[in-house]
Amino acid sequence: MSNSEAPNCVAAAIDALIATKTPGNEDELRKFFERISEKYDESIRASTKYFVLVQLAWILTFAIARGRIGEINFFGIPISQKMLMISPFLVGVLTYLLLSSMAAAVILWEAVSNGVRHTLPSAWELGLDCFLAPPTFSSIERLLEPQRPSKLSYSWFTLITLLMFFGTILALVHTTLLAFAVPGISRVITSLSAFLGLIAWFRGLSLATTAIRVTGGFAMRHHRGVAAKRTKHWLDQV
Repeated sequence: MSNSEAPNCVAAAIDALIATKTPGNEDELRKFFERISEKYDESIRASTKYFVLVQLAWILTFAIARGRIGEINFFGIPISQKMLMISPFLVGVLTYLLLSSMAAAVILWEAVSNGVRHTLPSAWELGLDCFLAPPTFSSIERLLEPQRPSKLSYSWFTLITLLMFFGTILALVHTTLLAFAVPGISRVITSLSAFLGLIAWFRGLSLATTAIRVTGGFAMRHHRGVAAKRTKHWLDQV
């Protein structure tokens, strides 16, 4: 549960940016951080959306393969049992979009947080930088995560992490097996769909793990690195 000691490249870059600022460019610097904050909002919301879509695609594949529901329209495309051959590829692409959005959110959040660390150090020391995040489930978890997380906090973080990484590969494997079980389905196309989906999954995983590595390394909590070592927290002021 301890935090990794991997170097935080984003924090170092922000430190270098602030150190080289010149008089008169304060407005440009403010707009720069505002734009980063907007991009973070977009990325974390996208992560939430794609997380839900992966689960939905998995459930619909299971329901159609088992004959629980008839032909439906998914993103405007009619899906029958024989069309399930594309399900593994769909799950793989949605997982790529999920993990790449999460990777962007991880990096951009470090930029937002470290920007506050320089511009409003007293607010950063209290963890008030979290107030800048949109109300997604991840941001709310970070906002209300105490300085010393409880066992429940660690357990919930572990569950979400497992769903994002191992749950998505399980969804890819399961949808492939479900498609193969459908009578009359093309095994060649299904195999190609699964192969392409697996490539997309691995690429998303690579982006996510790289983002985690360059922002201080993995830790079993939302606050990592220097942020996890803050001695104060806004919840403690109540």
